[in-house]
Amino acid sequence: MRIKAVIFDFDGIILDSAPVALKILADIAQEENLKLEIKNKIHWGLSGRMTLEKFLPGASWRTKIRAYRKWRAKESKRLVPLFPNVLEMISTVKGKGIVTGLLTNRSVNSIRFYGKKWNIGYKHLFDFMQTKEKRIKWFFNEFLTKKIHSYHFTSYIYKPDKGCFNPALKFLGKIGVRKEEIIYVADTVMDFNAAQRAGIGFIAIIGHGPLERKDFESRSVKYILDSIKELPGLLAKLK
Repeated sequence: MRIKAVIFDFDGIILDSAPVALKILADIAQEENLKLEIKNKIHWGLSGRMTLEKFLPGASWRTKIRAYRKWRAKESKRLVPLFPNVLEMISTVKGKGIVTGLLTNRSVNSIRFYGKKWNIGYKHLFDFMQTKEKRIKWFFNEFLTKKIHSYHFTSYIYKPDKGCFNPALKFLGKIGVRKEEIIYVADTVMDFNAAQRAGIGFIAIIGHGPLERKDFESRSVKYILDSIKELPGLLAKLK
């Protein structure tokens, strides 16, 4: 299989957000007197409110809304780091002539915030990028959203729905890249499900979040790496 395009997730691949997010969930559970169900980790990677549904089951609707607001507020105040040398690694992949893209459930404002915070050169690292917006904002995105990239697409569809890949696949198709030549690099089963349903390849990165190798092996994921640092070597073998 020759890979012509690699699409990267943001959380768990570029941003080391899982430890911070898990600590925030634990804090919220204690503050709200709720039980944190880590056994539901297989659902890691859903949207923020859907994650709360899985990790804080039994909480009232009002409590979940309050917890979600606390989560958002605490994340913005905590120092969420990038993985070491990940930007250099992406630059190396792009330097091999591979089309690189970013596809995330985060909003453009969140991606812009971390871009400024960590001096991420999105325009230099990626040939295109795709963020997620609320449906109403997505509908009016040409008027309300200031794009970060010349080829910056937005979607209102969350992973694991295969439709989340539609804008990215449309762009790649226009430049002559077929589905079988695309691979998505991410760290959750939700990401794998979305990629599989969309008909594109998948590389799982473990050790970056709460999931383990067995969580992907049980779903017959072919490519599982212990670290993002191993990606260039695997891509070289797939050429």
